[in-house]
Amino acid sequence: MNKDKYITLKLNEYALNLIKLNRRSISSDLWEYIHGLLTKKQVLRLNNSILSEMQKFSKQTSTYREGRVGFPKRGIREVILDDKFLDEYRRDLGGGVFDSTEWALCIEKLYLNDKEGYQKLVDQTSLLLINNTKKAQKESPFYRNLKQISKAFELDEFEVEIVAFFYLLDIDDSLSTLTRSKYFQLDKIVKSTTILGKIFGVNQYEMKRYLSRKSRLISAGLFEVGYDDINLSNFVKFYLSGIVVNSIADNFFTKIESDTILELNAHFIAPKNIETICNLIRMEKGAHILLYGSPGTGKTEFSKSIAKFLNKDIYFINQADEDDKEDFSHRKSAIVAARNILSKDSIIVVDECDSILNIKKQFSLFFDIDDSKDTKSWLNNLLDNSSHTIIWITNTVENIDSSTRRRFSYSQEFKDLSKKQREKVWRTVIDQNDIDFINDEDVAYFSTKYHINSGGISLAVRDLLKMKGVTLRDDRLSILENILNQHEGFVFQNKARMIDIDPAYNINVLNTSSSIGLLLEKMKKFTNYSRGGDNRLIQNFNILLYGPSGTGKTESVKYLAEELGLDLVVKRLSDIKSKWYGETLKNISSIFHDASNSSKILFLDEADSFFVDRMRSTNNSHIEETNEILNQMENYRGILICSTNLFENMDQAVLRRFTYKISFDYLSNEGKKVLFSKYFKEYMKNNDLNFLTDKFDEIKYLTPGDFKVVKQKFFFNDNVNVGEILSELAYESSLKKINTRKVGLKKV
Repeated sequence: MNKDKYITLKLNEYALNLIKLNRRSISSDLWEYIHGLLTKKQVLRLNNSILSEMQKFSKQTSTYREGRVGFPKRGIREVILDDKFLDEYRRDLGGGVFDSTEWALCIEKLYLNDKEGYQKLVDQTSLLLINNTKKAQKESPFYRNLKQISKAFELDEFEVEIVAFFYLLDIDDSLSTLTRSKYFQLDKIVKSTTILGKIFGVNQYEMKRYLSRKSRLISAGLFEVGYDDINLSNFVKFYLSGIVVNSIADNFFTKIESDTILELNAHFIAPKNIETICNLIRMEKGAHILLYGSPGTGKTEFSKSIAKFLNKDIYFINQADEDDKEDFSHRKSAIVAARNILSKDSIIVVDECDSILNIKKQFSLFFDIDDSKDTKSWLNNLLDNSSHTIIWITNTVENIDSSTRRRFSYSQEFKDLSKKQREKVWRTVIDQNDIDFINDEDVAYFSTKYHINSGGISLAVRDLLKMKGVTLRDDRLSILENILNQHEGFVFQNKARMIDIDPAYNINVLNTSSSIGLLLEKMKKFTNYSRGGDNRLIQNFNILLYGPSGTGKTESVKYLAEELGLDLVVKRLSDIKSKWYGETLKNISSIFHDASNSSKILFLDEADSFFVDRMRSTNNSHIEETNEILNQMENYRGILICSTNLFENMDQAVLRRFTYKISFDYLSNEGKKVLFSKYFKEYMKNNDLNFLTDKFDEIKYLTPGDFKVVKQKFFFNDNVNVGEILSELAYESSLKKINTRKVGLKKV
């Protein structure tokens, strides 16, 4: 028996209501269970009623028997309550030895012989249990928890009754078995509304309204409705059972309080945009603000900063349920509860809400209440009827339905920070925390090496300052770099990243059709020009670097980015290719959009894999992808550099999109000597350069990459001579399959 008296009595109140629905059913087990719940005084009171009804029926039977010839003998379905049975019943009752089994058997006899008398007994028992239920409410933990849920979700009395019934249905086997029997079939939602309506005293249409998909119980996530059944959410079950010890508020949302939140001006959002967002949040009627962009771009930190600036309390909706599992139903409940519990002057933040907002493409092979249609309906209704300010944070927006998009008061995109922006964040964090062990040189180093945004920088420094026993500058910097390294490795684990430029790189040794130094000067001018606004005549600066592998194309791109102080966004075919139809085109659009920034260079490495020759291709999807890239190139705002080893495979229409096309060829003899001196200086003698000039005439088709490979090969050798080095360079040269046909464009 359940220790909570209110639960026990409620269970039997529902059971009796179910029995009243069907006159043909009788459960001895149920009456035995009820016998154990009632007080001795209550049992005696009911026994007197049973005895009275039996005596009446016994007299009626005797009269009927005397007037009939051939009265049937006792059978299984007909029991004659004679004087002997009644005498035994009175004796057992008076002696107090009448156990629950005999009591239930007696009630079954009454049911089989006197339906009217049985119904009177059911009504009397129901009154006793209802009265006991009311007395038990204030002492019941279950009842207290039920009232807390009612308060958090603003439920009416009838909705509270429904929640209580389904919880008790879940925990009590006897009630569950009874309601799912062939008489009631509460496991079938279509039929259950009729039965439930009778249990609660309403018609089936009213019951359907309370359990419809737009009802408060369902839209708040308190129930989960499937194709043909309905169940309480896990949170409601756990909270009513007492497993969840936290308050509803603690379970659903968390108040953010911190002294280390960045100032609002530390975020790189246009001042006019910030002012608009602040004005929207100040409105009496709640606003819905959408913050979107790649992970780690400072969206969450911005929401904290704006709350700090406006001096408002900010609460984050908890992402996981009591089992630390991300559950959509739980987050629905949390959002509804937060709106009911929190002050309208506070800010609610729904972070990492990609799965809630991006519902356009969701589908299932099976029936599911939370498919895109129902989720969209719930979401749109929430956006239309909220008096609180809610900030929604998502990484992606591609699959947000258009009907949902138009309901947001304002949307703000967050992009990756440039090197200069990261430097500003570092200095802001240093000043805010009064740090003296990070100098300008450290700031430049961290900003260049680690592409971490505002939130990551702030968090790394905050955690470092909390560490006890770490006081020496070198120790602090070492720990800080370790934190940054691990953070970046985790955040950017699926993104292509370039290793640092080769220290031996030298633009003067490259054999190119146009000077890299001259190209750099033009790029500087474009960078300054591009800051002039959206109305500028030239929007993009497209460059194609082509030539054999290892001739210095990639290193030149690193060099240009470093000299310009711009971040390098590297993309390869593996970053955009998808096995799902249409996803590759979306990825192409996304990489151009994300890199569209005057503080970045977009680098498409091995571009020949992107730009297939459409005249020779028979694959329609490849042609579509090339067309999409061409379209993006036309509308791209920024610097785009592509490199390829297979110039001859490039589509001619693609070539016209590049303003600058620079070929990289094999090293000249002079270039070979410079690189040999750079890489193998420690192995050379004074007269070796003259000797090398003749040898390099014999070793053709060398690239800077060949020198690097040979250097690595001899790195761990103690004794190496020039002859061995030349031999290895000759070997690398011999591996190349040289096409004697001149490929490329005429030098202009």
